[in-house]
Amino acid sequence: MEYFRLVHNHHKKVSYQNKTIQWQPPPNGFFKLNTDHAYDENSKAGGGGGLIRNHNGDWITGYTIYNYTHSSTHMEILAFYNGLRLALNHKLAPLIVEINSQVLSQLLSSNNLAFSHMLMDCRNLLEKLGSPQVGHIFREANAVADKLACYGKGRDP
Repeated sequence: MEYFRLVHNHHKKVSYQNKTIQWQPPPNGFFKLNTDHAYDENSKAGGGGGLIRNHNGDWITGYTIYNYTHSSTHMEILAFYNGLRLALNHKLAPLIVEINSQVLSQLLSSNNLAFSHMLMDCRNLLEKLGSPQVGHIFREANAVADKLACYGKGRDP
């Protein structure tokens, strides 16, 4: 019976909805940090980048980094850490953080031993920044941070 239901139920109508995906500014009085990374598995060259904008969408500050590293995840964490450090150094709070890495989102809420020291450093910075919300966004809404990361990967140290 289960087989019959599965085989003969494949004519259901599926509806799709187009949705525009774009960066959204933070609420009035907040800053928003977006970070991303770029990584070349063959050369082990990585780049990171990010920017902080205000509630009007105005660029406040940004950064790029270049590093040889052993993994894409390592580069993603480095980019995230550098963005948090930049926000703290410039006293840009209250802060909302957006990343497009589900891996990093999961690592931040786990006790992964492979990156434990780096993740602890990130958590400490988050705490110093008032424990801002870290949200996941689609890559399309993180385009500026992506371009900065690609630029960072493309330059020599």
